[in-house]
Amino acid sequence: MLSFYGRRLVKGTKDSDLKNLIKSPFFFTEEEINDFLKSSFFLKKKKNLEIGFGTGENLIFQSLKFKNQIFLACDPFLTGSIKLLKKIEIMNIKNIFISNLDFLSLYQKIRNFEFEKIFILFPDPWHKRRHFKRKLINQLFIKQIKLISHNRTSIVIATDDLIYQDIIRESFKKDGNFKKLVEKTNNTFLGIVDVIETKYYKKALKKKKKSIFFVFNKK
Repeated sequence: MLSFYGRRLVKGTKDSDLKNLIKSPFFFTEEEINDFLKSSFFLKKKKNLEIGFGTGENLIFQSLKFKNQIFLACDPFLTGSIKLLKKIEIMNIKNIFISNLDFLSLYQKIRNFEFEKIFILFPDPWHKRRHFKRKLINQLFIKQIKLISHNRTSIVIATDDLIYQDIIRESFKKDGNFKKLVEKTNNTFLGIVDVIETKYYKKALKKKKKSIFFVFNKK
């Protein structure tokens, strides 16, 4: 049984849309994902990861660019998954696989795999002091990312939050196991790996906020 609460599902979501999501071969709950990760299909292909994919614009862009690679993505908010699934079906995309797990839960299942690219685009900045511990990017997160990446893995991070930008710089610097390859402002053409202009990036531009795009990899 799929469980959700709070912001994980927008009010008014059709039951039929939720049922289609649950039945889809491209969506996995915690109980279902283990079999997929053991499948020869998953094991034999190059793998990429997106953490918090929103409505999936970047996932679709990457999956069409690298059709022979797998794109695994997690986001606990099911409304985005429903919207993405509809796009996947219309465009007949076969290499995107999504889960409602949060990253910490998914990490326990994927920690023995290495990914080619890891995307974290516009994570929730959790501005309120009482929510500070909910910020995704911290020292523990970086240690986990280190274990699921190799020396050529591109770790792509974007945020329009000034405080979060400093946290990202300082966290990776403090860890000491990564080098910063790219830091660009309001530019999705990163050279090593490009990303698409997502809904959140466009919102930031509209508000005249400065978005920073980082690319890191292991030393």
